[in-house]
Amino acid sequence: MKEKVKDRNFGIKISDLLNETWKIDEISFQNKFIDQLPNLGKEWISWKFTMQSLNDSSLLGKLTDIICQLEEICDSCWTCYIRDVNIPEYVARFVSSDELEKEKEKSEEDVFSIDPKNETIDIVDMVLQSIVLNEPFVKHCKACQKKIDDSSDDEDLWYFEAKGNVNFN
Repeated sequence: MKEKVKDRNFGIKISDLLNETWKIDEISFQNKFIDQLPNLGKEWISWKFTMQSLNDSSLLGKLTDIICQLEEICDSCWTCYIRDVNIPEYVARFVSSDELEKEKEKSEEDVFSIDPKNETIDIVDMVLQSIVLNEPFVKHCKACQKKIDDSSDDEDLWYFEAKGNVNFN
């Protein structure tokens, strides 16, 4: 059986985009590996990346259809299970490295760096952030999630009832 080579190359040459404002380009990525996610399933990560030039020193990047599987441990029963990750979209801006700090301070969106010397971007941090930010707070295997969904125990619920002279209308 042939073993897959761990493809860790996330660099994209963008010089043509920076030279033509509003130009759009799209690239598909299949079976990419990120070292910071050691629990990736055997199919690793796949997604589409769309870039649009905003001017000669910035562009908008959009990840779509991010798909992978992560080996997780259930927070309820502590068994190992495979969690499917499907993220429809994640957007960020890329700016030249000399403007990065200024843009991060004034922007509400995520901002990453363009390497001005090589006119490239590295999207590994963007992909990693999209996956990490979409992790559930509590991870449950299918069996535990089914128990939670099927549970109709009202005694576990807490209710707040006003017992004072404050009247809410």
